[in-house]
Amino acid sequence: MNKGILIIYNTCTVGRVSYNGWNNDINSILSQDFDHYNVAVSECRGPRGDLDKDNNVNSFIEKVASSGFMYNTIREQLSVWATFNHTLREAVKRKGPYEYYMYMTSGIIFPSTSFFSNMYDWLNNNKDVGRAVL
Repeated sequence: MNKGILIIYNTCTVGRVSYNGWNNDINSILSQDFDHYNVAVSECRGPRGDLDKDNNVNSFIEKVASSGFMYNTIREQLSVWATFNHTLREAVKRKGPYEYYMYMTSGIIFPSTSFFSNMYDWLNNNKDVGRAVL
């Protein structure tokens, strides 16, 4: 079975919380006309316990879960690459390996609904380009 692309979508709640932007980003992902992808949200929360009862944050987590995506809250203040790699490893433990892995920061809206399918086709047709492999 082709598992395609695992997107690690990064959010950070150490400073400000931008759940409206996150919802727009997730909607941009959900609008893609490509079926061979999954998303693991990586939230670097740090020691903030106040967000555990934040209705907007919890609503976002529910939206992610109801879309079939994984949500990983990291309760240490770490670099983006440390949280990315932690979430990637957790996702692979739960779902197995994917063909490709993509980092996505919050604040990204894809320019078209065919962005993922175009990227996947390009990667499969251009084996001579650099890419990270786990």
